[in-house]
Amino acid sequence: MVSVVFKREFLNLFRSKGQRIGFAIMAILIIAAGIVGKIIMTNSDSDSSAEEPPRITIGITEDFTSLTPAFEQAQFTVEAIPSSEAPDAWLKASVEQEAQAESGDDVIYLALGLAADADTGNAGADRAEDGTPTLSVADQAVIYTSESQRASMGSGQLTAGVKQILTLATASTLTQHGLSAEQTQILANAMNTEVVYVATEDLNAIERNPLGYASGIVASMLLFFAVILGMSVISQGVVEEKASRVVEILVSTVPPRKLLLGKMLGIGCFVLIEVVLLLICALISVRILGVPLNFSIGSLAVWSLAWVILGFFIYATLVGAIAATVSRSEDLGAVQTPIIFLMLIPFYLGIYLVPFLPDELYTKILSWVPGFSSFMMPMRQALDEYQWWEPWLALVLAIATIPALAALAGRIYQNSILRMGQRVKLRDAFKG
Repeated sequence: MVSVVFKREFLNLFRSKGQRIGFAIMAILIIAAGIVGKIIMTNSDSDSSAEEPPRITIGITEDFTSLTPAFEQAQFTVEAIPSSEAPDAWLKASVEQEAQAESGDDVIYLALGLAADADTGNAGADRAEDGTPTLSVADQAVIYTSESQRASMGSGQLTAGVKQILTLATASTLTQHGLSAEQTQILANAMNTEVVYVATEDLNAIERNPLGYASGIVASMLLFFAVILGMSVISQGVVEEKASRVVEILVSTVPPRKLLLGKMLGIGCFVLIEVVLLLICALISVRILGVPLNFSIGSLAVWSLAWVILGFFIYATLVGAIAATVSRSEDLGAVQTPIIFLMLIPFYLGIYLVPFLPDELYTKILSWVPGFSSFMMPMRQALDEYQWWEPWLALVLAIATIPALAALAGRIYQNSILRMGQRVKLRDAFKG
């Protein structure tokens, strides 16, 4: 008898045009999301690779003309600043000239000179007997750059490069025989000190593992979709059969408990197939994006499927039984709403509590509770915030709870399905 009801419910959903269209739309949207994301990433990569690096022009005063070869070797365009022109004035004129030219070229201008004397307003190094500029302790090199480049990371890197060239050249000048290649590299390494950012505050699980958080949300959404779809189909079917009195014919040949079990298995099997196909579409979409499907993702997919099955039967069983207490579709909202709100509690706890407080004892305990575990444990697994035995404990507890819920739901369904008219109170449904 159960197999007959199972086949009937499964085929009714399979033949439903609305179900097929809705599923097709969701599958197409999931795969299309991966394709669109891939196109965006490809265009972004091609645009970034097609962009030519900016041309860097540096103006240097005659005090630093000896550095011209070093700057040219570093791919700088070197221009000499006349002795009659201040470096900042040259920089301003060059930027304005580039703006008026409207050539579309990306040019960054820098200028290198000595700080002006406070008394005379002039700057310039002392001269050796052969006329070569010689720097002294009082001479301070200054790098001039455009104000618009102040907050630019590129500008900071460029000025750091100028400082490195200036330091290496100065160090080589100060030594009588110059610096060897090894000494130059040692000095360059000292100036290119790596900056390591240390997290002085605790990061939440979302910041530590954003991809895992996204995977956990996908698993929670699949379960939510499966439960809502199953609740809607089961409750609507129960009420329609009761309102049309078809159920009176059915229970004459099939015991009420077996009738409810067959409906649960038939609808649950159909919903499970839809979830599996959508999960496959999600994996295809992820693969299209270029994310490797490693073992952890496959393991999470298998566990997510198990939590979907358990969560579906826990919540849908309650809805199927309580739906039998009403005789009109208009009254379904009143009996479904408490269960939906009950389901929203673990759903939001999984999204917001687990990522921020994964190590708290109450978070762990709630993730073991049947009904809560279907939403919270997948998120903990996706974030890798669990002990190996915890999913198995939650799984055993959930499986052990289903027979008890089935017995409770069967009693309510059996005592309510043939009562027409007003809504049956739960107290009366328990008593029979």
